[in-house]
Amino acid sequence: MRFFEATLSRLSIAMIAAALMATPLVAQGPPVQQDQMQMQMPDSVQEMITEAQAIQQEIQGLQSQAMASNEELQVMENQLREMVQAAISEIEPEFDALIERMGELEAEFMAAQQSEDQEALQQLQMEAQQLQTRLQTAEQEAVELPEIQEEIEVFEDELLAEMTRQDPDAPEKLDRLEDLAERIQAAMGGIG
Repeated sequence: MRFFEATLSRLSIAMIAAALMATPLVAQGPPVQQDQMQMQMPDSVQEMITEAQAIQQEIQGLQSQAMASNEELQVMENQLREMVQAAISEIEPEFDALIERMGELEAEFMAAQQSEDQEALQQLQMEAQQLQTRLQTAEQEAVELPEIQEEIEVFEDELLAEMTRQDPDAPEKLDRLEDLAERIQAAMGGIG
């Protein structure tokens, strides 16, 4: 479960976004690797990715409209964020300090890049990865708590209802996006 475009959403959107986000991560690296990855990717997979990205943009727009037009959803989202933040702070008491350190690391990383200090860059990257893992673990554990899961479900139901009021095809678009994400993920598993 992850934050998705200013909402907590267990709608299949979060998993779909994660699957779609995994695709570019695989393709990151030197341009030669990206070109090789694209050459290995069949046209049908590229077409599915393009369609999924277009639908994802539509869904994000719908979510934004739904949130902007419904004050009750905004209140629910704020309450849910507060619940999650409180749970994260209980799970990881150093959460605020870790966030602050991540900001410091960014500045240190930029300075190390400018001075071309490879050893410092490696150390900073390792520390950032460790901190990121701690932060993500705390967030994951928090959103998996039963009381938070229940609130997420209520919020998602209300969000989907508002999205459907604005676009009656929203559920079908979400279903199509989920289908595409599964197919892309399956196809990407066979590439490489």
